[in-house]
Amino acid sequence: MTTDLEIFDLVREMSNEFPWLAPCLNHFEVTNIGANHDLMQIFEEPVPEPDMI
Repeated sequence: MTTDLEIFDLVREMSNEFPWLAPCLNHFEVTNIGANHDLMQIFEEPVPEPDMI
């Protein structure tokens, strides 16, 4: 289980590493639901190539 402090530290690191992140967010929420969910399939989906201009 991840502690609140670990989550805050991770989000702060992300904010420092990716300065574009904060302007892209409308809402950022963390919920401890007591279950693990594997979301790796999100990162394994093919990403379409952008159209060339």
